[in-house]
Amino acid sequence: MNGTVFAILLCVMKNSIPFSPPTIAIMLLSINLTTTAVKGGDHVLREEDSIVISKIRFIGLKTTEPSVVHRELIHKKGSVYNKGTWVIEKKRLERQDIFASVRLELAQKKNQVELRYQFEELPAVIPFIGGKKTDQDGIIIGPALATLNFLGRDIRLESYGRSSIKGPGKAMEFQAVASALWLGGLPIEYWLQYVYTNSYNSFESFPEKSHMALLELNQRIGSFWNIKYKAEFFSIATEPDNRDILLTKNSTQDNIPRFGFGLVRDTRESRINPHRGLYSEIMYTHSGGFAGSHANFGEWLADFRSFIPLRQKHILHLSFLGQYRTGRIGAYDRFHVSGANTLRAYNPITDGFSGTSEILSFAEYRYEVINKKTIRLLNLTGFYGLQLVAGTDLAYVWDRNNFQEGIHGASYYLGAHILLPGLDRIRLELGNKALSAKLDMGFTLGLFERTAVQRWRIR
Repeated sequence: MNGTVFAILLCVMKNSIPFSPPTIAIMLLSINLTTTAVKGGDHVLREEDSIVISKIRFIGLKTTEPSVVHRELIHKKGSVYNKGTWVIEKKRLERQDIFASVRLELAQKKNQVELRYQFEELPAVIPFIGGKKTDQDGIIIGPALATLNFLGRDIRLESYGRSSIKGPGKAMEFQAVASALWLGGLPIEYWLQYVYTNSYNSFESFPEKSHMALLELNQRIGSFWNIKYKAEFFSIATEPDNRDILLTKNSTQDNIPRFGFGLVRDTRESRINPHRGLYSEIMYTHSGGFAGSHANFGEWLADFRSFIPLRQKHILHLSFLGQYRTGRIGAYDRFHVSGANTLRAYNPITDGFSGTSEILSFAEYRYEVINKKTIRLLNLTGFYGLQLVAGTDLAYVWDRNNFQEGIHGASYYLGAHILLPGLDRIRLELGNKALSAKLDMGFTLGLFERTAVQRWRIR
């Protein structure tokens, strides 16, 4: 995740968003645009100048280990300074999500230059209000606590306790996450997650209590390639009267281990709000089939996301996600299509449809009205942006190998995206069903980039 966090009551984290109108009002009154400081006294540095780096200094590191910064830098002492290299370094440092701002100042003497990297660190521990929105439970919120830079090594620890707004207590969730871009000194990104859910599944009409433990590793190879590994254990239980929903007919609980392996190529310029580049992933995951699990199915996944700059402030985003499953699959593992993350204008309960396999695709035009303005309050820093969007959705789901008997849907939409650190974006969109020539509209509210949410939207 890229960018800065506005902290305390204004902090927004992955899977979280603050709901504090007074704080937002103060935020909007505190807008202050800042720019990267790249200067060298009275001398204007030109790209063709061969300026040797005499020294590299870090200013503002109070809790962060210098090695955390060094491993993201390309410039070295004795090498030649390059402006394009600094742009890449800045994106690498920002994606760590431990700095409120990152700037560079050049102190030049003749044909040598001293690089002064200047940092504003985020608070070590941040309490905040965490929330998320799913098609099954709607908006759920509650207290949360995060440590963004544990031991000064860019290790992120988060914990959440949340309950549904509509029908308080109808859905309850506890979540704990540990993540980092490096595993010690190895270029391996990891995501370790535990989620407990106590909810009523309105799609399949049964009460559920579930536990999910997940470990995901992304091993970087070169500049653009990643090998992806996944290990997960999922357990779901229900009441005796709803036992037929489960695969384990002589019990009220299903236990399902999952293992996955994939290959990723990612040329996006940034993970947050990219303007150019391609993300492509092929992955195979097997669920169950051993350790007493009654589920036994494989899944092939293809995920492609393209970002094309049309002109300045104009971006075209194309997306394709296919997930094909075969084998013995529980009803709780079906794909449900409708709502903000799949088909705009489709109501999850009255218009939604489901299958064991799916294809989701959309094309979206984005116009950048406001491109990342910074916000300062009480020496804490965040940012925001605004985009206007227009696009079209296509979806197709089917059961097992009956591809030709599947169900499809389509819609088109207009809306606005509010860009925020950590959260990525709030998606406010008005859609219309596209399969008939009449007005059949619906408003949707979504959080995060939709291409990411589609991968974990089920619960």
